[in-house]
Amino acid sequence: MKVSLTGIAFKQLQRTAGYGEASYNIYETFKKLNLDVEIEASKADIELCFTDPANIRFFDPDSYKICYVAWESTDMTKEAKAVLNKADEIWATSPWTASVYEKIFPGKKIFVYKHGINEMWKPKLRKEAHKPFTFLHIGEPFSRKDGQLVVDCFTELFGKDENYRLVLKCSGINTTRVFNEKYNTLSSPSAEYKNILEITPPLTPDQMVGLYDLCDVFVYPSWGEGFGFQPLQALASGMPVISTSAWADYDKYINYKIDYSIQKSPWPKVHQGDMMKPDKASLKSLMLKSIDEYDSLLKETYKNAFLIHDEYDWVKVSEPAVQRLKEIYKNL
Repeated sequence: MKVSLTGIAFKQLQRTAGYGEASYNIYETFKKLNLDVEIEASKADIELCFTDPANIRFFDPDSYKICYVAWESTDMTKEAKAVLNKADEIWATSPWTASVYEKIFPGKKIFVYKHGINEMWKPKLRKEAHKPFTFLHIGEPFSRKDGQLVVDCFTELFGKDENYRLVLKCSGINTTRVFNEKYNTLSSPSAEYKNILEITPPLTPDQMVGLYDLCDVFVYPSWGEGFGFQPLQALASGMPVISTSAWADYDKYINYKIDYSIQKSPWPKVHQGDMMKPDKASLKSLMLKSIDEYDSLLKETYKNAFLIHDEYDWVKVSEPAVQRLKEIYKNL
């Protein structure tokens, strides 16, 4: 059985983004499980394309074709639907995403291949908060991850109090803004607040682990995720998390769950249908609560980190996928 892995992330195996981190671990784990796997093979029995709908590509016209796509809203554009409909089956990154696909593609075979956690995210028992107490958000410039809401909540709660800090890890650029009263204009948060730090260059996986270690609470008011690597990485390393959770397969481990309301997507060109709008008052309340309860959070989060590593071990989550591939090959 020859399996070809296609998609930009597989081709690059660049671990500075979610698709790249997943692709790297899928490829390495498939090899560990003795699967005959190649990236962009010209001939293969099965092609597994892991990317967004706009970039799906297959190379062998005679292969069994699987579209493996993370999704964050309850509907898709007609163009995306047309692309996925051409596949022999569709794989989802989480049960929530699978429930969306089952409604959009009735009668199509849907299979869930959850992501895992890399062992480099080792559980660490944090003994006390840093000074200043530091919140971390990752996700800019992707609007659905709502970095702007995090900035608004942080500045309203703490202003320029340097006992508290917000770190924004961005992918290239930061689109969040604050109001500059002196010049009556919008400004970058770090230009106005010494206690807000923006990091825009890509960081290596080891540097990302180091960044998490330097922060106290991970804040993630996402409107929807196909899987959500960053909160899981935080939890797996013993870092408390404030997040929306209805989309998360690992929601039982999230320390503080942000209230949300179901609303039409504000980004219909990318995500159609409904999404989960995080509640601002809920997020502000939970940020304060995480400070007050921080010491009691640490032991619980540390204990759960080991459970996460066991449940989301890459080999364990990949074994059902390998079994499914074998079933497909047997029936070709």
